[in-house]
Amino acid sequence: MIEWDSESGDIEKVKQGSIVVTSPDIGMREAIELKKRSGQPILLVENGELVGVLNDSEFYNALLSNYKAPQAA
Repeated sequence: MIEWDSESGDIEKVKQGSIVVTSPDIGMREAIELKKRSGQPILLVENGELVGVLNDSEFYNALLSNYKAPQAA
């Protein structure tokens, strides 16, 4: 598992099969590069809790402006 920090992370250390955990504040370009290198979904963690998972469908939807945030009831 790699805990990714944009400021101190070394993208060269991310290998195929690595599980990457990062902040939800990660940029799209950086997240796509991490996903491409690891071949795994990117786990978004905030305050020690999993708050999201970025996989191919989330990237495609974001690029196509199809992202819809969950709505409150």
